Amino acid sequence: MYTHSKLLVGALNGPAIGLSAALLAHFDLLYAIPGAYLLTPFSTLSLVCEGSSSATFPRRLGHSLAVEALVLGKKLEAMRLLQAGFLNEIMDVKAGELVGVVVGKLREGLEGKDREACLVSKRLIKEAMPNEDATQVIRSLNSITPRSLMLID
Repeated sequence: MYTHSKLLVGALNGPAIGLSAALLAHFDLLYAIPGAYLLTPFSTLSLVCEGSSSATFPRRLGHSLAVEALVLGKKLEAMRLLQAGFLNEIMDVKAGELVGVVVGKLREGLEGKDREACLVSKRLIKEAMPNEDATQVIRSLNSITPRSLMLID
């Protein structure tokens, strides 16, 4: 997802837990309702981080907040995610209305813009950032402990 050519947009209309929360760090634009939150309880479940979150969370949240989320399993509320730059905006709408409001906002924001220019700009932004995702996945797989494997059986 990190290298996907199109804009990846997420609308968080409630809690995102585990892998779902981890994958959100790959998105280009994220919007949420006030009650939304992320929870990554991997260590609580004797698991290692999933979805390249050990690479993407520090990049999106900063080191300290990534450790709180991934190691301590701390719930990250929408306002904290907005302050950290993880979310673009908290929208005060009902959960069922969020997707429609986000689509309207995107249509308005992209109106009159050259599609190719937008996609090339996205690519250039991503290329300027370190891409450790593939390496991190391999490190994560190498970090699986015998206890983790017992939980999978």
